Amino acid sequence: MSERLYEMRDFAAGDEVKVLGLFETVFGGKRSKAHWDWLFRDNPYGANVVTLAWSRANPDVLAGSYAVQPILWNLAGRTRHACQSLDTMVHQDFRMQGMFENLAQDRFARLTQAGQAGIYGFPNLNSYPAAVRKLGWTRVTFMKSYQRRLSLRGPLKRLLRLGALAGFADAFVKAALAARFRLDRKVALRGVGGTLFAESDAVPDGYEELWRSVCIFEVLSLWKDAAYFKWRYDACPSRKFRYHYLREGDKILALAVTTDTGDQRAVLEFIVAGRHIGRARALAAQLALAAQAAGRERLDFTGSSLEFFDAAFKGFKRLPLFNHVFCLRIFDPELLALATNPDNWTVTNGDSDAY
Repeated sequence: MSERLYEMRDFAAGDEVKVLGLFETVFGGKRSKAHWDWLFRDNPYGANVVTLAWSRANPDVLAGSYAVQPILWNLAGRTRHACQSLDTMVHQDFRMQGMFENLAQDRFARLTQAGQAGIYGFPNLNSYPAAVRKLGWTRVTFMKSYQRRLSLRGPLKRLLRLGALAGFADAFVKAALAARFRLDRKVALRGVGGTLFAESDAVPDGYEELWRSVCIFEVLSLWKDAAYFKWRYDACPSRKFRYHYLREGDKILALAVTTDTGDQRAVLEFIVAGRHIGRARALAAQLALAAQAAGRERLDFTGSSLEFFDAAFKGFKRLPLFNHVFCLRIFDPELLALATNPDNWTVTNGDSDAY
């Protein structure tokens, strides 16, 4: 076998400059150093877990990178250390040399030795077959998108060809939709008792109690306590997030996290005490009202959880996302059967690196 044209070694302080340059070359977009520091250096679960490949002929050239983000899995109320795979990059001059597999297997071996439970990721439709075939990953499930139209301004403008007329017609459409959302919220909360909706830019006081009540009912999910939310959302330097929650007195009964992209509002987290369907549907209706009031034209949620999200987002359009695949590789053999069963997982788009 011919000698490799690259040499692998662990990330060292200062390498992020080269990594960010490779990111731009491979993906065509820029990532700031502040984002890198937040995602990897300041990760509360472990810093800079990255294997790099450098050219042997020119040691200053970064040929590839395989990064994982340490995280905690929730196993019915108990935590297990795990990782998310992201930012896998190979320079075009070093492709077809097995670098992707070698970088990944090097990291997997050390994660296994460190007692990690497993690794997960969201490869697209083109990438996941290679992850399954070459890296021993298991495809667990395709994610599902739940969509709610909040406005018809775009379609009306194309149909009527006049912006002013489309805006006038859309005002009636939006009023009718808002009335429907308010009715859905009222019906969902019937018999539930006094409740209050609130919003904040930071994880609200009282959330920890909600998570502690929810985590024991989720067979497998990410561990999403207040500390995780403060890092994942509050400290993110590149995007703004907002919390929407339903409370009774000082107690939070349901909570969602959202972010805006253009005319769309994406729901990244959706957590409801006791998986109470009435409160879940009320929160979904409130999210639609809030997004519409903010000028968004569509509300989207992406997730997978045995029947719960289907019930919670009743009235939303449902679409399977064949290009958003939840995959994993288990290092602890005792978890293999449990973790590869899609019915056991609660997964949301907030668990990915899409936002």
